[in-house]
Amino acid sequence: METVLHNPVISEKSMKAVKDGYYTFLVSQSAKKGEIAKSIEDKFLVNVVSISTIRYKGGIKMQRNRRSYYKISGFKKALVKLKAGQKIAIFEVEGAKEPTEEPKVKVKETKNILRGTKVKIEKEPTLSTLNENKVKKIENKTKASFASAEKQERTDQQLGKGEKRTKKGSKS
Repeated sequence: METVLHNPVISEKSMKAVKDGYYTFLVSQSAKKGEIAKSIEDKFLVNVVSISTIRYKGGIKMQRNRRSYYKISGFKKALVKLKAGQKIAIFEVEGAKEPTEEPKVKVKETKNILRGTKVKIEKEPTLSTLNENKVKKIENKTKASFASAEKQERTDQQLGKGEKRTKKGSKS
């Protein structure tokens, strides 16, 4: 007996579809929608609402560097929609950050007769980037103040406590 489900398809596009409740699997080319639904329900203990299947045709391609050809086998993909609230654990990503907010983008165009049109894209900073920038500025200020204090101490030690500092070129 031939297995119906081969493996899950894990790609950017399929992971975006998971958020809407669609899960993508590679299935055997002879599998029918009813067989696919039954095997998914049995294997993952979920309820399947709908299935869409896509057939990709295989073909012959030419190799770039040599004068030879190679064959690409065709395959069949199944997009499975589950009942609301149900998930398949294979598609869950651990430790992934969900995007909080996207920065707003402003596009400015300046036209110049000789050089054409210039497009300048500016992103408005988000709260997280603003906070990071503030922390960096504070760290830089404290580092600079510590460095200047250390420099002052070194010059005091070199001159000695009783001697006065004089500017270069002035006589004392």
